[in-house]
Amino acid sequence: ALDGPPGLHLVICKLLIDQLGGEISFSILDDGRTHSRVLLPLAAYPEQHRAKPLIDAAAPTAINPSPT
Repeated sequence: ALDGPPGLHLVICKLLIDQLGGEISFSILDDGRTHSRVLLPLAAYPEQHRAKPLIDAAAPTAINPSPT
């Protein structure tokens, strides 16, 4: 349940973020509010997992009718 103390939840979040190569930080603002920051890296997929283009860039874009 999320109604308990946040300590365990934050530890779990920190472990997951660390495994993903990210960072998490907290600071208290002058007015008493808490500022949280999560940074996660963007990863490039290996070639076999990349989305295939809808249109082949090497294919001609217009069809030329043959002369008659």
